[in-house]
Amino acid sequence: MRLLRLLALALALAAPAQAETVDLTLDQARLVAQNAHEAGDYALANALARRLLEANPNDPQALLLLAATEPLLGNPAAGRKAGRKAWGAAAEFPQLRYEIARYTAYAATLENRPQLAQFWLRRASDTARSDEQYNQTIADYRQVKAQTPLRWGIDFSISPTSNLTGSGKGGTLEIDGQLRPGWTNTSLPPLSGVHADAQVKLGYALPAKARSQTTLGFQAYGSVNTLSPKSRKLAPGVQGADFNQYLTEVSLGHDFLFPGTQHPVHSMLSLGQSWSGGAALGPNLRLDLSTPILSRADGQIVIQSSTERQWQDKGPVDTQKLALLGQYKDSTGGTWGAGLSLRDVQSAARYQQYQEVSGNLSYALPQPIGPVSLSAHLSAAIRDYPAYMLSFAQVTNGRQDNRFGLSLDMTFQDISLLGYAPRISLSGTQTNSNVSWFDTRQFGIAVGFESKF
Repeated sequence: MRLLRLLALALALAAPAQAETVDLTLDQARLVAQNAHEAGDYALANALARRLLEANPNDPQALLLLAATEPLLGNPAAGRKAGRKAWGAAAEFPQLRYEIARYTAYAATLENRPQLAQFWLRRASDTARSDEQYNQTIADYRQVKAQTPLRWGIDFSISPTSNLTGSGKGGTLEIDGQLRPGWTNTSLPPLSGVHADAQVKLGYALPAKARSQTTLGFQAYGSVNTLSPKSRKLAPGVQGADFNQYLTEVSLGHDFLFPGTQHPVHSMLSLGQSWSGGAALGPNLRLDLSTPILSRADGQIVIQSSTERQWQDKGPVDTQKLALLGQYKDSTGGTWGAGLSLRDVQSAARYQQYQEVSGNLSYALPQPIGPVSLSAHLSAAIRDYPAYMLSFAQVTNGRQDNRFGLSLDMTFQDISLLGYAPRISLSGTQTNSNVSWFDTRQFGIAVGFESKF
């Protein structure tokens, strides 16, 4: 077996006053280097790792030792680069990758590169070999994230759906159970297709004060639609892009403790621009406020309010919203969620004016069933258009829509990439209206990814 000659190992291998030349096999040298690292002799472990790399520049164990020792010797950048190389070299040694990712994350932290540290901690979560390692990695990730001024998040999903356009059944008009002969809607039937959503959020936390924190934010949202071949034949003049939606928004958030108390309050002022079907809807300005009204170890209730104005071509649209949101973890570990909200929309265009009451209920099982975590969501809403117009005729009693929705979310926790697990959602929504043209049904399946922590 090839020998590795090392000088000046007297302190580790021989009598203190004797300097010798020692011949070691590569395996012996690795063992001595590992023992030196565990004993706190980082300089010796580092020197041995470098000699091992002379014999094999892609030795994953030697690169791991460099990643572990360089930051402790004042060279975090060298440690991070060694960790990155070690990760690639360890393709055939997956048992090393957890330690590689952890040490590389530590080096990135010492370099003051917290985003890179979070990336490597997510890699560590994928390769953890025990619950203890996994839980420790999550705790470290959250600590690094909390201390990082720049925060970001990405959401993406793609969903085939039976009613991409949200169209009603059309046909002969029926209002409050009474047919209206001569009124027929054949403009756009329900069209199936594929709907894709993507959202990117960025935030930058300014230096915190004793009782407050200010955050600058930006978000971009896009909804892209594609009609199925059957729908393109059914409506040849219609394209999926006609239903695309886009939004960009900048925000200023301020979290503070209510004067004289330890009660937290969140506020945010947002300015955005939205587009629908390629046409600009106009800028919008929104103020959001929220605060918990009940907070316990097993759950909390939060009250939220918002006021928004959007400047459209036909005049401003004003929206007011008030909501109560609650979450509770029961004795079995299952998580319950509930919400109730009121919304009022006023506009110069009568068809846009409405009031809505909506509610939702959700439950997440305490333990996965096999590899799948399950949660179910039930929603209902009543929307009233008091002065609704059809063409040039006003509906006498206005328009009332009742919407019901049910969805089942399945998250595959055992399959993960950088701490993101695939999620499949099955959903169905039905709207019953006193104006028959707005009776709708929609069924869909969405595939996306969900962060596990």
